[in-house]
Amino acid sequence: LICFIYIGGSSEVYSVIYGVVLTYFLIKKYRKSAGFKSFIKEGFNKKLLFLYITLAIAFLIFLIAPGNYLRDGLFPKHQFFFSFFIVAKSIIKISIVYLPSVIPVIIVFSVPFILLGKMVKQNNPNIFTVSFRTLFLRITKTFIFLTLLFLMIVAYVMVETGPPRMMFLFSFMLVVYLIIISFYAGYTNLVNEERTSVLKISSIILGMIMLIYNISVQYLISKKYTTSLENRITYITDLNKKIKKDTLIILPPLAPSGMLYSAEIMGDTTHFTNQELKLGYKLKYHVIRGNEETKNK
Repeated sequence: LICFIYIGGSSEVYSVIYGVVLTYFLIKKYRKSAGFKSFIKEGFNKKLLFLYITLAIAFLIFLIAPGNYLRDGLFPKHQFFFSFFIVAKSIIKISIVYLPSVIPVIIVFSVPFILLGKMVKQNNPNIFTVSFRTLFLRITKTFIFLTLLFLMIVAYVMVETGPPRMMFLFSFMLVVYLIIISFYAGYTNLVNEERTSVLKISSIILGMIMLIYNISVQYLISKKYTTSLENRITYITDLNKKIKKDTLIILPPLAPSGMLYSAEIMGDTTHFTNQELKLGYKLKYHVIRGNEETKNK
């Protein structure tokens, strides 16, 4: 209940996605029942309906809240048909930039669920009777539909592909999709024993290499970023003691933040990141980010 109140009251994107999934489950459960009375008598259906109503109420409160209108005013004008172009850009971005870079991670992540599927098959060989092809087609269609819906909502609301943090829900859906496919591939013995043995060894080796590489690289990136951020904070606070009148200060850009959330500002004093930096440190002047030449100077 608390989780669905939080979802409904915090994000239109998450609310719609979870609302669609809940609607699907409710319709599916209702079709299996003899009627509304029979449907409402079942305890699980009552819980689903209760959560559905809770999510809807939280979402409606979120939509009519004054703060949401204020936030919405910061975005450009919403254009429904232009959203299709943004969705196309997002698909290209995911296909070319995002997915190829995580293929090794997908392989390593999938192997344990293939092995889990094989183990379940040995102990309970008759739990699942659907063929791998049938399940693959069903789950793939669902995944594609939810992904397109997600991208469409982001494109319409933000009038852009959205920042990297917006991809969290897509990543979550991708993880669920991979778990189901991998598990069922192992359960239906789609991967033979010889290939399974190779996957066991190769996934452990590849996983260790990736972990060591990421820790090493991200440590160096984080160290440089932290140093540059600390230097900026020291500089602007010291400067704030010296400057007596309003002026514009051009700050050198921060180092890349890697996996950390960047505190970088923009080249526009009206941008919310610039305003937050000014308010947070009670600066007597305006700040913008310079270019690499500024950094070198």
